Order: sequence, then C-alpha cells, then structure tokens
Amino acid sequence: MTFKEFLNKKHLEYQISQERTISAKEFAQWLGVSPTSYSNWINSGYKPDLYRVQALAKKLGMEIYDVLGIPKPPTTIDVEISQLPVDLQIQLRNFVSEVSASLAGVNPESDEAEAIVKSAMERFGFTFKAKESSSNPGTEKL
Repeated sequence: MTFKEFLNKKHLEYQISQERTISAKEFAQWLGVSPTSYSNWINSGYKPDLYRVQALAKKLGMEIYDVLGIPKPPTTIDVEISQLPVDLQIQLRNFVSEVSASLAGVNPESDEAEAIVKSAMERFGFTFKAKESSSNPGTEKL
C-alpha cells in the first residue's frame, strides 16, 4: 500500500468513525499537519519526514512501519522463536501475550509480577527454576 493509499484509507476510517463527511482540510488538521502538507502527500506523492511520520504513528496509534507500509524487522527473540517447532512457537507466543497483558500496570520487579509469571508458566506447562545465589556477585533469582 502506498503512503497515499494509506492516508486515503485512514481518512475514510475517520469519516466512518465520525459518521459524517470530513474534508481533506479538516482531516489534515485532525492529523496535526497543514492542509498544504496533506495535499502534497496525496496529490504530489511527497512523503513526510521522520519526525512527522512518528507524530502520525502516535496520532493513529500505530507503529512507524505501519504508517510507511514497510515490514517491521523481526526482533532477535522473534528470529530465535521462529527456529523452534511450530507448536512451541505458538505456546511461547500465547504465553508472552498473556503475561504481557497480566503485567500491565504491575511493577516488573515486584513479588506480584513474579507470581503472575509463575502462574502463567504452570498453565502453559513451563517450569520455573530460581537461580541459587552463589558467591558470584550480581547473580539473582530469575
């Protein structure tokens, strides 16, 4: 999808959400850009600078990659997980998704966070092993 197509799609979605016709000028103002910039993006094929792309992504609740229509590069963990058997990939992704949702607003260093992770690990069939403190400084319970 081109940037122009992306903007047209978002404009249409915004009109639907507002249940009325929204002019290009009004949509540009809602996006926080000048009508001239918006017109240049739609009619002349110009693309915004990185600062503006970041602002658009934030306004639209998206990632920069989505705004630009480019694939998001995989994180190291995604690459490593992709090398596991498919059932384990699914199980790990579901585990991470559940734990992430459960930890929203919880201090990650708290006992509550540890209990949430341990409980999810049990439900998903994973084993939690605490690392024993040794004479090595910096070793902590995982």
